[in-house]
Amino acid sequence: MEPPMQKLTSIQREVLELRFGLGTKEPLTLAEVSKQFGVSRECVRQHERRALRKIIDLNPLGPILSKEKRANTSHRATLTRVERYMLRRMWGLDEHSALIMSEEELTALAVKVSHLL
Repeated sequence: MEPPMQKLTSIQREVLELRFGLGTKEPLTLAEVSKQFGVSRECVRQHERRALRKIIDLNPLGPILSKEKRANTSHRATLTRVERYMLRRMWGLDEHSALIMSEEELTALAVKVSHLL
């Protein structure tokens, strides 16, 4: 099964990598990414949102997770084992990248993603 990140356009993938600091990069602001691409912040935000939506739509559990998110208005401080697994699968992180991400980094990424959807 191909990771969802591989199904994104190269621009969508790069925007997510830059915005969320995937891999070894530091997360960048909308302004920083827009300057790098030479486009508006709104354009970057739209690419980011489309990419996140595509990842959820490609995930067979996407509709279930979206429904659960709507039902649960509070965010947990930590991720469950299943949530960590799904986040790693959704973002296509390899085992090494996932292992070097701390619990706090994974939680922060999950919270950022949930606020954007």
